[in-house]
Amino acid sequence: MKHAPLLAFTLIGSLAATSLRSEPEAPQFISEDTLIAVSSVTGHKLFLPGKDTPLSEIDLEELKEPAEEWTMAGHIAELVMTRDGTLRGVVVDAGGFLGKGATRVVSLDELRFLPDADEENEFFLLYTGQKEDLKAAPEYDEDEVRLRAADMRKDGEKVEIVQLSDLDSEAFLGLAAFGQNDNWIGEVSQVTFADDGKIDQVILDIGGFLGMGETQVALPLDMIELRRLGGDDLRAYVSATEEELQNMEPWEEEG
Repeated sequence: MKHAPLLAFTLIGSLAATSLRSEPEAPQFISEDTLIAVSSVTGHKLFLPGKDTPLSEIDLEELKEPAEEWTMAGHIAELVMTRDGTLRGVVVDAGGFLGKGATRVVSLDELRFLPDADEENEFFLLYTGQKEDLKAAPEYDEDEVRLRAADMRKDGEKVEIVQLSDLDSEAFLGLAAFGQNDNWIGEVSQVTFADDGKIDQVILDIGGFLGMGETQVALPLDMIELRRLGGDDLRAYVSATEEELQNMEPWEEEG
């Protein structure tokens, strides 16, 4: 799981104003002069429209939530830009859709930003292509990106992205877990391993922030990012909302 730098600027409505692939007259729910904070884009879900419903036939202005026939393809993991401020593309973490570890870079004119009617100032994203288009999109090559999220800052302090492989179990277990809005959600209690001996899930103890008894949920590694704030404050950040965590099946240890 990757995240873009916490940029202190907004992306003007070109995000929503660009044309659809083959249906340029399709309606736009978010107007073209809407300002969107770039740092708020990461973590949001990306949906694909149903194959049997052309985008030109979708009344985006009437949507209150993603349509039932849409497919959740992944989430926005990162945004890549040039030094002059030009956004080159959006990195989609599509591991659950295209295969484990799959990432794709899509251009902004292939996305539609749609308000989430259930939550004020929230939105989700719609991809204008289909699965074969997303699969054919270029993979994200991290080696080509010289300045990454390790250079982001929060309240003036450097935020370092830490790899799990760089930590021993004592440093990782017990870490406080936070949501993307810096809300505390629980702590890391343990991990599970795949057949190859590598960690495949992180177990979180949650409950206090939901006003219920403590329970455990299992998250894949690509939903966890480790950040060290100010040089010594190590935290686990989770790319799931409180509602999503609350709706997960409780994890129970086998045996």
